[in-house]
Amino acid sequence: MLEWGLHIGVPMHVLLTKSDKLKKNPAKNQFFKVQQQLKQLSDNITVQLFSSLKKEGLEQAWNTMDSWLEIEETDA
Repeated sequence: MLEWGLHIGVPMHVLLTKSDKLKKNPAKNQFFKVQQQLKQLSDNITVQLFSSLKKEGLEQAWNTMDSWLEIEETDA
């Protein structure tokens, strides 16, 4: 999937799921390790920790997609 995204030049956002399974420091270490590896491929790839169980990282993922689509949050 990364190769395809790089080939067509689209921004990509990688979710490191199941981040709730690791303690905070090991999760951060893994995040930085993956981030460094992806930076070597392209500056067009971002990464974040994510846990659907604990709903951690959900807002950051939505914000990333909103920025790609240039959607601004409105007060209802």
